[in-house]
Amino acid sequence: AIASGTLTNPFQLRVFDLELMLSGQDMEDLFPLIGVAMPSTPPYKLKGRLKRNNAVWRYESFTGTAGDSDLGGTAQIDVSGKRPILTADLVSKRLDFDDLAGFIGAPPKTGAGESANAEQKAKAAALAASAKVLPDTPYNLSKLRAMDADVRWKAQRINRI
Repeated sequence: AIASGTLTNPFQLRVFDLELMLSGQDMEDLFPLIGVAMPSTPPYKLKGRLKRNNAVWRYESFTGTAGDSDLGGTAQIDVSGKRPILTADLVSKRLDFDDLAGFIGAPPKTGAGESANAEQKAKAAALAASAKVLPDTPYNLSKLRAMDADVRWKAQRINRI
């Protein structure tokens, strides 16, 4: 992560406005840091404006990629209630459908021209070697119960292959 901007009180971190570039091998790895349950994704790189006003965090007007898909929009997390709630409006000009495979516990495609991290490539090889059509990855229910979400995602074009 790379951040630049204004911290109103750097010792409390209750109010701030930062330009934040965030990248990594899998968005699922963010859960221990931010408490937001994300599906497994191919490598990602995002840039946007992160704002916090007490219990509300907003990642505004972000753009970037996750795997072979472009991704943009605004996401907000309100941590004032019993459980955090994620509200997001996402957009993609090109959504590569296999980049969403993490929602069902499957890895993305790993052939030529596809984006995946090393762990996902190993998982794809194991799945290809088995006779199963769908993965048998158990859901982490503690992550699902950790928050509520209202996510809307519009894509201009979806690539299924």
